[in-house]
Parts: sequence; structure tokens; C-alpha cells
Amino acid sequence: MFGLSVRRESYILPQIIRRSYVDGPSFRERWADMDEEEKERVRKSRKLKAWRAPMEPQDHYLQAFNISTNKHGFFSNKFSLKLTDWFSWYKQHQMDYVKWSQRYIPERQQTLGNDLALAHFVVHRNGKVRMKGSQTFMDIKNALDLPDTFTPNWFLEEVDVSGTEICYEGLENFANLGRLKIAAFRNCQYFDDWCLERILNMCPNLEVLDISDNVKITERGLEGAYRNCNLKKLIVTDWGYGVSFELVCLMLEDAVPGLQVEIKTPTVANEKLNASPDVVAESTIKRDQVFK
Repeated sequence: MFGLSVRRESYILPQIIRRSYVDGPSFRERWADMDEEEKERVRKSRKLKAWRAPMEPQDHYLQAFNISTNKHGFFSNKFSLKLTDWFSWYKQHQMDYVKWSQRYIPERQQTLGNDLALAHFVVHRNGKVRMKGSQTFMDIKNALDLPDTFTPNWFLEEVDVSGTEICYEGLENFANLGRLKIAAFRNCQYFDDWCLERILNMCPNLEVLDISDNVKITERGLEGAYRNCNLKKLIVTDWGYGVSFELVCLMLEDAVPGLQVEIKTPTVANEKLNASPDVVAESTIKRDQVFK
């Protein structure tokens, strides 16, 4: 009898454990047994859970001791009193403003068209533009002569932004310019290899490109110019980067048929221009020599 009772208890115990851990009915089974009124109540509760805003903590006096919240504004943030940190902060905000002021505005492109929009963009930043079929440049002095509405037969042929603060974000305004042939980016303090790569991709029909007097232009940026088969003249400045700079220029002349690379040496006048970015440098491009 003792052995029979032990075997019976050992058989009943697993059944009790299994019954205690059996899951309840699934949501599909409960949904099938619900009536329409209960189903509607479940739908409304789900919508409320999805759309209601999270509750914000109440502003009681204990929140003053909560270090995870920013309730004190300027005085709760860590800041430095070093003059160098304030100067770097000012430079960063100044650069942010330059990027914001040169942003791409779709409404301007839709109202004026790509050519006129770029003309207004360049002229109001101390640059110069020349219309196709004209021999005179237009700058800020005669900016009122630019049309303020879309003109079908108004196309840009030459752009000169030398000495301006053109940056990488501002080059987005150069997109979709099929008739732009000549461009000058001399002495631009923010023009680097990334800017050169972007302008070459956005303006594949360029024939003359002047990027001289830019310290940030290296042989790494010039390597991408082999894709522009229409390029006829490229003006650069060798700032003493080594033999690799001249080697890349020679390889470009071999890769692109008819390309002439003019290498300039930095002078004292160029160093003064780089020291004062507000000075607008004159372009060295001569159209008579280009299209001989």
C-alpha cells in the first residue's frame, strides 16, 4: 500500500503543476467570444493608447532636486569662461549662419528658374555673372537690371564668385545649369576638395574652371576632374604639396582630351588676399585665349 500511494502521488503531482501553468485563452479566442459592444470598447481603448500624449511630471518643489531635467536654463548648463572657447563658439555660430544664408530655396528656383536664381544668389554675395550672348558682367552695382521673373531666353554662361564666402552648402544652387561654360572660384576661404568634387558633378558642361589661390585644394580633389570630358582649361595653384600635385595635373591632361592645366605659384598678393576674405579678387580668365 505504501508503494502504491507513492506511485499515485508521483503521478498526480506533475498534472497539478501542468494545470497551474496552462496559459489562458489567446486574444483571437477572446475576440471571437466578444460581442459588438465589447469589441468597440477595445477598439477605442487601443486608439487612445496610440494617440494620447505621455504625461509630464508635475512641477512641484521636489523637481528642483531632479538632476535629469533642465529647469534652470542657462545656469544649469556647463559653460567655460576661457577666451579661446568663446572665440571658437563665435566662429562656429558664424559658420552656421553662412551655411544657413546660402541654403537652397526651392521657391526661388521655381519662381526665377535655375539660371536667374543663381544669378541673384551670386550677385547679392559680391559675385559677378555674365549672360549668354553678352560681353559685360553684372554685379551688385547693377543688380536691379536682373529680371525678377522667369525669362525663357535668359541663360548664364559665366560665373565669378572669387573672394566670396561660398561654401559646400551654397553649391547646391549650381544644379541644373546646362549652359554654364566658365566658372571662377579664386580665393574662397571655404572652397576645398569636397567643394571641387561637388561643382564638377553639378556642372558637367564646364569648359573653364579657375580654382587658383585656394589653399585647401590638394591633389586628392583634382583626381576627380577626369570625369569632366568637356573641360578645356583648369587653373590651379601649387602651395608646395609635393611632386604628387604636378603628377596629378599631368595625368589629367592625358586623361581628358584637349585639357590644359595651368599651375600658378603663390605670391605675396595672393597671401594678402587669403588673409582678407572680404576682398573680391579679379578673375584671371581670358575668353579670347580659351576659345582659340
